[in-house]
Amino acid sequence: MASSSLSLPCKSLLSLLLLLLVSGCSGALSGSRHPLLTPTTTQWNRVSAAPSDELLTMTIVLENHNVELLENYFWAVSTPSDDAYTSYLSVEEVGALVSPPQEDIEMVMKWCADHGADAKMAAKYTNDFITVVVDVATAESMFETSFSKFSRHDQVLTRASAPASIPTELKHIISFVSELNQFPSDAHIEDMILSDAQKRQFGDIITPSTLVKTFSLEGVMGGKASGNSQAIASFLGQFISPSDLQLFQSKFDLEQRKVSAFYGPNEPSNPGVEAQLDIEYITGVGQGIPTFAWSTAGLHEGQEPFVQWAALLNNSPDIPMVHSVSYGDSYDSVDPIYSQRFDVELMKLGARGVTILFASGDNGVGCAKHHCVTVPNWPAQSLYVTAVGGFGSDGGQLSAATLSSGGFSDMNAAPAFQKEAIANYFSQDLKFPPASSYNATGRGIPDVSSFALKVEIVFNGQATLVGGTSCAAPAFAGVVALINDALIANGKKPVGFLNPALYSFPAEAFVDITEGSNGYGCCPGFPAAKGWDPVTGLGGPNYPALLAAFTKAQED
Repeated sequence: MASSSLSLPCKSLLSLLLLLLVSGCSGALSGSRHPLLTPTTTQWNRVSAAPSDELLTMTIVLENHNVELLENYFWAVSTPSDDAYTSYLSVEEVGALVSPPQEDIEMVMKWCADHGADAKMAAKYTNDFITVVVDVATAESMFETSFSKFSRHDQVLTRASAPASIPTELKHIISFVSELNQFPSDAHIEDMILSDAQKRQFGDIITPSTLVKTFSLEGVMGGKASGNSQAIASFLGQFISPSDLQLFQSKFDLEQRKVSAFYGPNEPSNPGVEAQLDIEYITGVGQGIPTFAWSTAGLHEGQEPFVQWAALLNNSPDIPMVHSVSYGDSYDSVDPIYSQRFDVELMKLGARGVTILFASGDNGVGCAKHHCVTVPNWPAQSLYVTAVGGFGSDGGQLSAATLSSGGFSDMNAAPAFQKEAIANYFSQDLKFPPASSYNATGRGIPDVSSFALKVEIVFNGQATLVGGTSCAAPAFAGVVALINDALIANGKKPVGFLNPALYSFPAEAFVDITEGSNGYGCCPGFPAAKGWDPVTGLGGPNYPALLAAFTKAQED
């Protein structure tokens, strides 16, 4: 394999660079202050001053070091043409690379201790998350602000009600402080259960056997490779019913396999349709493979705590190599500091060879209120995830799902490996949305796709039809886990971050979707087309050809 400019010659160079790191500054705090961004809110009403003895729990997130070096390594181990392809780092090596200097950590801990705050390091390997338990009076002194009680609907919370700040010496050490002054937005799970009208409209009912036939999975069973596993991520109080999973497996004559372990909360008596769908289809496709459920409680600004979830993975030595995530938000609802930090967490996972797939969303091309501008979702538009769109079937004919979120990012330019696919799309004689409504140079979304309409699950003991790219992400993840299983069983490495490889593979590695579009609201949609398109990406997986392509990538 030819070496690229992003390649690191070997891990010994990484070790040498770590020895040459410049330590952070230390010493007494000068007394000058650095203001923190003060969010505004019109949705929350101030009720009263917060009691001075009320206990608050905050997370101080520290800046990582060597992020550029981490990103170089991320791309190198993910790119088939690079000499470092699949030369993954261990959790210890990633931690050694990105951990803040000890002097910086000690400075933050001393600042907390000087105020009497109970601060504990919450990240064993990366040393970049500090949990602080502190009463309101102490927090007001630490951040030179005041705290109040705020209410919205039936919710009440405590937040800073005046501008907050930190010592100037800490401004390059602290990235952000959660639960300080951010006000939650509304977070909810879209209703994925189909109405009677939708059931009549959406064509064929999709079951695990449909996926087996479409993706050429006949006779494929995982579980041959030691250490291979897959996982779903759950947020927003979504839980799994093991009894529903057992009924699903029985109904469709699948291997009876329980969830190997639950990390985080799970209430089997209170299942959520999102979590149930995810666990049923990742196990229904990735049969024979140990499956885990990672549930992260709480919210970040009212939304899914993605950074906290990824940080937990990044500080766990033995984690599943494939994770399916069926959650997301409008990108303009997310603080750029938070989204950038999530990108760093994703790089850490990719450097370890972990595959992260996100559903692209269920609002088609997207549409900003009152004007026709496409609005891709986040984190699907991150450069460091594989975004999964959706399609349906009618009489066996596959076509793009109108709900399949796709388009072009305003946050990130298209990576080099995707530009040819995007150029090929725009070279075709198709009717595109108005050029002013999207950024044609942006990262294209989604990357791949699977079934997302009229998918049958078992929920609360009953057969239920659902729709959304939440159906697609766990199914595609199951295929990736099967590929990992075959590779590892034959002495090869797991596939890691998929995208550079996927865009280099021949067309026969995918089930191409060439019909349909994703118009939404006021915005006309992008049409599906031959090759990659911003509705179904490269298409669904053709398992035998995709496995052959990944095998060849590690042999060349």
